[in-house]
Amino acid sequence: MALTNPPTESLIDLYNEIETQIHGHEDCVKGKYPFNKLQTKNAFCISATSIQSQYVAFVLGKHVNSSFPPEVMQLFFNVHTDFRLQIGKIKGDNIDGCICLLHQEEKVYNLQEIYESIYC
Repeated sequence: MALTNPPTESLIDLYNEIETQIHGHEDCVKGKYPFNKLQTKNAFCISATSIQSQYVAFVLGKHVNSSFPPEVMQLFFNVHTDFRLQIGKIKGDNIDGCICLLHQEEKVYNLQEIYESIYC
């Protein structure tokens, strides 16, 4: 069955590029149960991702007493000007993080709804 509204090639390329660079970062925790390994200073993980017809989303997690490596966050801010970035903080007791949404639309997405659609 073919997708009715597949993502554009530029969105797929952007997604692949950012995901590869994040996973290649020395502080990125990979594998099963990454949240159990976020106690290390500056450790972070990709908690979830979503690629849709109009956007790509990355949910990143870290320990509340840590911060994301600047070079990782810079990946989202340094995308081509054809893309728009929306970023939102995710608060938690021990683990917190952010959702980073990249798209080419003129609209502002509801990040809470996108976050919930990823996890529900």
